[in-house]
Amino acid sequence: MVGDVPAPGETLLGSGFAFGNGGKGSNQAIGAARLGARCKLLAGVGT
Repeated sequence: MVGDVPAPGETLLGSGFAFGNGGKGSNQAIGAARLGARCKLLAGVGT
């Protein structure tokens, strides 16, 4: 976790780490569902 968004080329030290399920597709589906849309997500894992 950092306090600010780094500038291009800037290095910041973090003070923590969080791991959670998700990713671009699931985040978008959750956001759309919270706005009232009916959503389904079909995803593949790996290559």
